[in-house]
Amino acid sequence: MTTINLRDYYIEDQTIEVSDEVAKALRSDKLYDQRYVGERSMDKAVS
Repeated sequence: MTTINLRDYYIEDQTIEVSDEVAKALRSDKLYDQRYVGERSMDKAVS
């Protein structure tokens, strides 16, 4: 089990305990979103 802070994913500042698989999925999705935003800003910089 892994403890995560919901503030990293939502507005609410609360820690919860989730399974390792759920924590991994949340981290993976957050990294994907960050990469997508970075790619979009690079597209605008090149255009």
